[in-house]
Amino acid sequence: MARLYTALCIALLCLTSCKQTPFEEESTAKKINTLRRGKVSDAEWSKVYAGKQVYETYCSGCHGVKGDGKGPASAMLSVQPRNFTRAMFKFISTPSGSLPADADLHRTLLRGVPRSSMPSWAMLPETDRANVIEYIKTFSERWQTSPPPNALTFGNPPTWVGSLESAAKGKAVYAKMGCANCHGQTGLGDGNSAAALKDAEDNPIKPFNFREGVLKGGSRIEDIYRTFYTGLAGTPMPAFGGILTDEENWHLVSYVIFLMGKTNVKEADLANIPVVAATDSTKHK
Repeated sequence: MARLYTALCIALLCLTSCKQTPFEEESTAKKINTLRRGKVSDAEWSKVYAGKQVYETYCSGCHGVKGDGKGPASAMLSVQPRNFTRAMFKFISTPSGSLPADADLHRTLLRGVPRSSMPSWAMLPETDRANVIEYIKTFSERWQTSPPPNALTFGNPPTWVGSLESAAKGKAVYAKMGCANCHGQTGLGDGNSAAALKDAEDNPIKPFNFREGVLKGGSRIEDIYRTFYTGLAGTPMPAFGGILTDEENWHLVSYVIFLMGKTNVKEADLANIPVVAATDSTKHK
């Protein structure tokens, strides 16, 4: 019995002492998810491997070790974690349907996502955030097969954004694009289609109530414009870029920030303004 106990102790000691160090694991690994060792430089591989350590420490509890959004905590969350294997991201500054730019992923890590369980990771060193982004890209082959995404350039907001006249035209755009079907006539998120909406993972999804709360993609007027232009991939929110004119998009921003109570426009004043098309040539005041 004593000999058996001794043998087990020796075996356990061997297993413990023979465990690979992170450097050895990195050196011997041939593939990390969809990324093959021979496809990237030593420096790039080291970044991905370092990102793997960060991801498994801080992210896998929600997003899952496999990046499929099915971590141990996901069942308890009302807003489901992102499934990285789909390579489908909501908050982008690239054309609709494209992969996000690195800056988009950095922005999400820094800000977090309001009204979800995704916190800000601003406390992590910048190097860790950059490395975990490289690791996230290994969950889908699309990052290796698609051309690098080109970020769109958006102009500065016109000075008339938020004005009464612009909000009135934005109200017309809101009606034209059927926004009330989901967000409701007064922006409460209670449109006729609201209860039946689902995301790409077949999870129920609620339209935003513009009368309260913070937009997940950011509530600055530039963030709202970007969301209208690129849409929210994997959700019923479409992209209006290429459908609406630049001016119409900004008018829609004006109406939305009115609904959010971020302008000096009064309900009564807006009700007294005739609904006019956003392309009307009337000068803005």
